[in-house]
Amino acid sequence: MATQPAPDWAALIADLKETEYQNTLLLTALLEWLIESGVAKREEILRKVRELDARVGHGKPKALQSGDHPTA
Repeated sequence: MATQPAPDWAALIADLKETEYQNTLLLTALLEWLIESGVAKREEILRKVRELDARVGHGKPKALQSGDHPTA
């Protein structure tokens, strides 16, 4: 039985970082657009973030620990 080669962990982590960056960029652009367009207020978005996080039970989201983030 042939063994599989070990995964290239550095490459996998780099891919995850790139995906996280792209997702964060898109999310930030959408949030800014919603706020600038008057579709939503920053406070409403923060309230929803806290509500959803409380439902999951993970405590205060990291993005909100160093100041209320959504497009500060």
